[in-house]
Amino acid sequence: MLHMFNEISASELLHGDDVISTSQVLQQQDGRRIAEAIPKNFFERLVSMLPMHVPKMTNRDTVRTLEVLVKRQLGGQRLFDHYIYLKIERNVLRFTTDEYCRTVRALADKHFVNDSVFWDDYVFKYATHDSNGREGKREFTFKQAKQVWDSLVYLKLRCPEIELKDTLANIEKWLDQNPNAAMGAQQEQITADAVDSVADEAEAEAEAEAEAEVA
Repeated sequence: MLHMFNEISASELLHGDDVISTSQVLQQQDGRRIAEAIPKNFFERLVSMLPMHVPKMTNRDTVRTLEVLVKRQLGGQRLFDHYIYLKIERNVLRFTTDEYCRTVRALADKHFVNDSVFWDDYVFKYATHDSNGREGKREFTFKQAKQVWDSLVYLKLRCPEIELKDTLANIEKWLDQNPNAAMGAQQEQITADAVDSVADEAEAEAEAEAEAEVA
């Protein structure tokens, strides 16, 4: 979150003892002293400024901000309901696979289960609707489908109240339709392991020969 605010704009919006300069922090010699230089309500102050920045956030910024808010347990219900969740609803279909999966996992950690419309009409449509909202046009590679499936299973484990059987079924179609991709990935791993094994053996033989020459 801190990358969103430069020193000048932060100083204009914070007040009194809440203001802290970048140079002041950088002058500290260790983590403990840096923590002492930061006001106790520093992050709360930053969070209070988020509503004016959320509309201009990129998808990447939105996802990262959500993760930080959840991890640090920051932000009130109004911030989430009127800004963060709304931003996700409007843009989730345009998320990359990684952004989507990180969003699902963060929401699972937050245990956000009270809004079925949010899940069914927006988030879960990612499984079938493309970035333009066209139903049945979303496509996944095996790797992407596996990543999404793992994140949805994580959501189900953390929030068993959420019904996502149909969503999982839509993702599993891509896993079933790509057996060659799975076999290919497995073969690549086997080949990589074999190469590493040969390299280790060659290195061991070279070391043995070097020791023999020294002896």
